[in-house]
Amino acid sequence: MAVSEIHLLALLIIFVEPWLVWRLLRTDYWAPLVVVQIIAGILLGPGVLRAAFPDYYAFVFQPEVIGAALLLLITIMSTMLKTPMATPLAYKLQQWMNAKA
Repeated sequence: MAVSEIHLLALLIIFVEPWLVWRLLRTDYWAPLVVVQIIAGILLGPGVLRAAFPDYYAFVFQPEVIGAALLLLITIMSTMLKTPMATPLAYKLQQWMNAKA
């Protein structure tokens, strides 16, 4: 498989797995989606998943895939900081930074 296909597989696992757990186990009554995503992130993280399934982890989360994911994260964060209307926290941060300058 090409790196881009593995990257899509990793993104599918990261985004779909918590949502499926949240919907299929009907945890929306006692745990919001963000809590399920945090728990899934811990379980999918390098500690638990690598210990349980080392071959699978090595295949899906290759260094090239992780590098592409970091680039995507940096792009998303920079877009959020450029859009103060969409993120009030970024707007406050921008005001604070402008006040210091």
